Amino acid sequence: MWAHDLALGVEAELRVLRDLQQRYPDARKIYGEHSAYDLEVPGQFTVEVKFDPASQRTRNIVVEYYHRKVSGLHTSTADWWVFDTGERFIWLTRAAVHSCIIGEGIDPVKIRGPGDRHPKWVFLVPVETISRYSSEAP
Repeated sequence: MWAHDLALGVEAELRVLRDLQQRYPDARKIYGEHSAYDLEVPGQFTVEVKFDPASQRTRNIVVEYYHRKVSGLHTSTADWWVFDTGERFIWLTRAAVHSCIIGEGIDPVKIRGPGDRHPKWVFLVPVETISRYSSEAP
């Protein structure tokens, strides 16, 4: 299950990368298990890609921040975050992700996803709410 989810996440990163490369031909994927972001346009900006097709059913975007150690929101240094819902990309600056969670008073919840061996702490942000904080892709 984990390998399947990882493959889907990589496919999402490549979709976003292809989209970026139309405007920024030098955009590239960053490889490595512990990278602080997924994509970069060298010298301009970095991008964190999150694939969340379950948001079509749950109407919530999952923003992870702890999974046996700090993760997601705590560890990414990306300038931009893009949530791929499977239907569309939702682009936010890193600051907008934080503003959304704090400004909307969203409390963390503990969940265990279908492929997770251990529970994780996340923010469940309604798609409509996070969309209000979104921006056009860079």
